[in-house]
Amino acid sequence: VGQIYRHVDPWLVNYPWTPWAAPAPENRDLSLHYGAGASAMVIDQRTKPASGDTVKHFLRQIVLCALIAQINAAVYYVDSSVSASGNGLSWGTAWKGVTDAAGLHAGDTVFISGGSTSQIYRTIDWRPPSGDVGNPIRFRVGQESGRNGTVIFDGAGSNYWIFANENFRFANVVVDGEVAGSNHMLLRNYLANTVNLDAGATNFTLRFITAFAPLRAYHCNGIVYDHLTVGPTVGVDGLVVGMGSGSGYTSNAIRDC
Repeated sequence: VGQIYRHVDPWLVNYPWTPWAAPAPENRDLSLHYGAGASAMVIDQRTKPASGDTVKHFLRQIVLCALIAQINAAVYYVDSSVSASGNGLSWGTAWKGVTDAAGLHAGDTVFISGGSTSQIYRTIDWRPPSGDVGNPIRFRVGQESGRNGTVIFDGAGSNYWIFANENFRFANVVVDGEVAGSNHMLLRNYLANTVNLDAGATNFTLRFITAFAPLRAYHCNGIVYDHLTVGPTVGVDGLVVGMGSGSGYTSNAIRDC
């Protein structure tokens, strides 16, 4: 618990919370739903404070839910240089590859070591676990010195880095190669499409990545390509395939590529 608690924003911990005494019940006024399924939290504002502070009290409850979400979120680590895949809870016990990552939940962050200059990960047919809407699972290049080199995903002649379709789906995931505003993730040696997402991905973002094979995303919603190095700049034309408008396409975007 202590290790996770350290990742909570300090302002939430140090905020001068003041007790709120519930007045006599009057009427149900507002309700807040956080999460889904068995783990869902429902907060009902069943009373209306005599002072007219209903909204203020409700906002306090929203901040409380944000605090709970941060406490529940965890940080994990991936490092291909470890001798054997561990539990992912530290660099010393890191998972050996992203496909080893297990037990992830919405809001979790997985840092991937890029070594001092670069580090290679043999990865094929990866399908990331899903987060929640507005609370994705994030895969990021390590940010500290010695871990913030270029993460290289190498297909070694296989077809796909990430594969999904209508029968094998994922949603609400961010893969982020940014280090101090620069691109530190490279996808190479994939023979077909680097990503193949036909009707299989929703709310999926790729950021600060160089790709040498097509990014295919037919009939997908919420796909975002942000600061990617693609196309003729790396010797491949027609690299982005399938993103468009009309039936089967909503909320897709290409930014600064």
